[in-house]
Amino acid sequence: VHGYNKPCVKKDEIGLGSACYRSGFVFPHAFHKNVEERNLIRCILSVCADMLGGSQCSPLYEEVREKKGYAYSMGAGYMAGTRDDLFGIVGQLSPEYVNSTMSIIDHCLNTFLYDESLFNFTIDKICNSLDWSDVTPELKVAEKQLNFLSGFEMQGKDFYRDELTYDRFLSLVKRYDVLNP
Repeated sequence: VHGYNKPCVKKDEIGLGSACYRSGFVFPHAFHKNVEERNLIRCILSVCADMLGGSQCSPLYEEVREKKGYAYSMGAGYMAGTRDDLFGIVGQLSPEYVNSTMSIIDHCLNTFLYDESLFNFTIDKICNSLDWSDVTPELKVAEKQLNFLSGFEMQGKDFYRDELTYDRFLSLVKRYDVLNP
């Protein structure tokens, strides 16, 4: 399922307005009964989310916030455990910018995959995060909770450094059609 929700507008205590909207891709478990396949798709979605909107140099942040100034915040995320396999794009912006921002998101979705340097940056970021979790007990607990809640087994650094080459990543995105289910 792919679609945009209508913006949800709210006022904060001092009267400033903001609007949030989401675009989501949902992967029902019924389509992927094999646990290994589901975990692989979840890993691919996590990489996509980080590439697309995981930092201030990501395409969404650059295009929507820095170049256009449409949003206060802009990002993408993969919510394993909180919702069945949801890849979401979330922005905080004024209602008058929603349509323009959706056009930018569509463009970013069609182009962000084809940036090998962004892929390599994301893989390094993920591996650094896994390094931290090796020395930080709290992060290990969070990984175990995620595994328990969603059945998602975290991949190790070997997977991201050795198995998930850029070419393999692109072939898996195409094979599972993860951005156009």
